[in-house]
Amino acid sequence: MFLFLLLVLVHSVQPFSITTTTASSGQTIDKPANSGKNAQAVTLSCRLELSPGDHWTSCAWSHVFPDVWGLTNSPGYVMCTVSSINGDGAPCQDVGNLKGTYDGAYDTGNAWVGSYVSRISHDVTENSCGLTINSPNANDTGVWKCHVKDNTVGSSASVFWSEINLYVANKSEVVITDPALDSGMDKSLWVDISQSRGRIQASCKSLYGVPPPEIRWYIDELRNRISTRDATITSTTSSTGESVTSTISMDLDEMILSSYGVQPDQGYFSFALGCFPEQGNYFQSQSGVLNPAEVMVFGKSSGEIFLPVSLIILLQTVLITNILS
Repeated sequence: MFLFLLLVLVHSVQPFSITTTTASSGQTIDKPANSGKNAQAVTLSCRLELSPGDHWTSCAWSHVFPDVWGLTNSPGYVMCTVSSINGDGAPCQDVGNLKGTYDGAYDTGNAWVGSYVSRISHDVTENSCGLTINSPNANDTGVWKCHVKDNTVGSSASVFWSEINLYVANKSEVVITDPALDSGMDKSLWVDISQSRGRIQASCKSLYGVPPPEIRWYIDELRNRISTRDATITSTTSSTGESVTSTISMDLDEMILSSYGVQPDQGYFSFALGCFPEQGNYFQSQSGVLNPAEVMVFGKSSGEIFLPVSLIILLQTVLITNILS
């Protein structure tokens, strides 16, 4: 009978544990938290299950930077820790491996970490271990790990942990990868539609975009978007989600060129073919801003050719590499 009561009591007592780990926003890459000074703060929280008489004695959150090396000859990380509920609202006191153990100063190469942790404060209650990240930025993207220690005396004390992936919006960088940039030459394509249709093909890569962008192809300006009725456009996202690659294949004739506002002049035409990473409402495109992901397309049309010799030489100088290939 005594053994039965003991088993019932053991079964009825809930062990110390972390039940849920959540973020107020940014838990999926498709819906990241906004970034920037005016962005809403992100709150991370570990909810705790406590037995009667239990309480936590240490609450910490750590975050590893994948491309930073720490002073402990291991990947660099920050760790914000607090030892009681009185620490609610207290700023992060970093005990990570990116600053000296004795002088508390950050290594010159990692001096930015000081301002990084200054945005972070603790958000704790009797049954939760939380962290508030103000003015979220792209460096906050990644795994955040919650560490909680119970109040068991001595070496029997246990550390419980849980982790969560956080995503914060980051503006994508784009670059034309095909045609390749030849030494001393601008990216350019040559197409001849004087006898029939001519085909242009190009590739564009978007890097580090959160959320992953939809790549938009255009002629001359962003609002002059190329329709999928006129071109074959494919898009591939890398397994890590860090890059999106888009390819375009498009047949040209004078009617199609005209629909995009391109008019041949004395038997020749030219326009800029560009790609742009569309990321919804996270980053608004700015009209008039030079887009680096553009390639010039030069072509020969069916009109009569009366080009000055100087202009012919200029075209040859720009396009000679592509023509010979």
